[in-house]
This record gives sequence, structure tokens and C-alpha cells, in this order.
Amino acid sequence: MAEPILRPFGANDSISELTGLLHRAYARLAAMGLKFVATWQTDD
Repeated sequence: MAEPILRPFGANDSISELTGLLHRAYARLAAMGLKFVATWQTDD
């Protein structure tokens, strides 16, 4: 697997795509009842 690249959030980046990524990443924890902000936050 390639090393992740950290960079500032840019004008062409999608907030919706980032929100979806966070929801998918935290889905298992949400299913266990853990309520991290990333499990329920919206694009707003």
C-alpha cells in the first residue's frame, strides 16, 4: 500500500466525498454504539 499524502484541503476538494469517507471509516464504531462526530456529521 502506498504511503498516505497529507496536504491542505483545496478549493477543488469535495466536502461530500470527504464526509462519505469519514462515515465509511467510522461505520463499524457507529454500529457498536460509539458516537464519534464523524459517524453522523453532515456536509454543513
